[in-house]
Amino acid sequence: MAPIYGITTGDFNGDGNLDVVMGGNFTGSRVKYGHYDALKGVCLLGDGKGNFEFIDVDKSGLKVNGEIRDIDSFVNYKGEKTLLFSRNNDAPQLFKLNK
Repeated sequence: MAPIYGITTGDFNGDGNLDVVMGGNFTGSRVKYGHYDALKGVCLLGDGKGNFEFIDVDKSGLKVNGEIRDIDSFVNYKGEKTLLFSRNNDAPQLFKLNK
């Protein structure tokens, strides 16, 4: 279980449909509750009809450790679609999108 703090949308697999990527986690909770850090990133691929399919980490390659606070997508200087994960008290993590 983990809260979600970062969400971004876009066509991440090149099929023309809107997809969703999410991330979160929180480790500042009281000791008796433990950490809420079971989320390494979530990729949901849309079908263009309002339905989304969860893509397992083995297939998506999306595995981000730490407390994700924001996610953004952009095209880097090489023209590659890239996801940027901002993490609390940690370095940002980048993922190049493969199609």
